Amino acid sequence: MKNTQITLGCDTCGKEFKRKRSQVSESNYCSRECKNKGQGKVAYKKLCKSVGGDFKEWLEKAYTVNLRSFRNIALEVYGSEKNSSSVGGWMKRLGI
Repeated sequence: MKNTQITLGCDTCGKEFKRKRSQVSESNYCSRECKNKGQGKVAYKKLCKSVGGDFKEWLEKAYTVNLRSFRNIALEVYGSEKNSSSVGGWMKRLGI
């Protein structure tokens, strides 16, 4: 059977694009930019689930009100202090 292309909709922007059947996955993106945005949204949803609410609100409170360190926040969210740079990255992206 010939591996024909099928038309898909980008999971981030909705733009239609073609891809070989063998390259179709659970998440499909039309560009790297959309893939990065899409994966960021998925990661944010996981973090919200991890903290039991909105991650931005939780992170802002943990850092500014409770005065927790990046390492302490990383330990709770990721299970390891080694992910403290990820906490800093999220703070920058979220404008905290």
